[in-house]
Amino acid sequence: MATKATPGASAGTWGTDTNAFLDVSLAADGKIKTEALQTDSTAPVLDAALANKKYVDTKESIIVTQATVSIFGDWTNKDSAGTALAKDEVYKVGSDGFICAYSNATGEEIQLYTDGSNPPTTMRVQNYSQLGSKDQGLTVPIRKDDYFELVNAETIFWIPFGTGTCVKQ
Repeated sequence: MATKATPGASAGTWGTDTNAFLDVSLAADGKIKTEALQTDSTAPVLDAALANKKYVDTKESIIVTQATVSIFGDWTNKDSAGTALAKDEVYKVGSDGFICAYSNATGEEIQLYTDGSNPPTTMRVQNYSQLGSKDQGLTVPIRKDDYFELVNAETIFWIPFGTGTCVKQ
């Protein structure tokens, strides 16, 4: 009986071993030999084998289409009511997504609080600008149904996975 070539054990005979293995079920033209196909009397009965047989029997009728899938929704700086997202306000998000915020104020510290509480009590990120430096920002993932509050952020953007919005509390 032909066996598959084995790494480390088929040195010098790799091609011969592989061809002998393939010759059991493939004809010289690369097509499956009739005797290699299952008949009704040799059809599989176990679930895994049935699934494989079903795939082989129907693979020619499977139509594969390519689609472009966008995971992210639209960038916004507005809440669900159309009002600009603002610092020191609490929002609840309707999907997973990212908050991006920045400030141009010198010596200010942006802080982001987010968790499942209203108001959120867990500070996840803080970003402090050095004296003389005024640009600072942060980008943080927010989990669906969590609340967030930004302190000292001048500009806030939200990008959801899908269509989730920020609802002011």
